[in-house]
Amino acid sequence: CGYLRGNFSWMEAFFSQRLPGAVLTRTEGTYFAWADFSAWGMDDDALSRFLRERAGLGLADGTMFGAGGSGCARFNIALPRQELKKALDRLDAAVKGASL
Repeated sequence: CGYLRGNFSWMEAFFSQRLPGAVLTRTEGTYFAWADFSAWGMDDDALSRFLRERAGLGLADGTMFGAGGSGCARFNIALPRQELKKALDRLDAAVKGASL
C-alpha cells in the first residue's frame, strides 16, 4: 500500500535525522518496521524499559523473535502519520533527555 510505504519513508528520514545510531530496516509485504537500537549500548531489558517508560512506546521487543532480535524493537506503522509522528517525537524527546 502506498500509504504504508509513505509512513516507512517518513520514518526512515526521521531516524536518520533525529535518532543517531538507530537503524531502521525495510521489511517486505508487512506493516511492521524493524528498528535496531544496539548502537545505543543498552542491554535488552534496559532498552525495553527505556522505550516503554521514557518514550511511552509499546513496541514488540526484538528478543520475542529470537536471539537475533537483541537490541531491536518492532514498530507497527499502519496508523495515521500524525500518530506515528507523535510516537517518534516522544522517542526523540526521550533520547535527548538521556545520555546515550
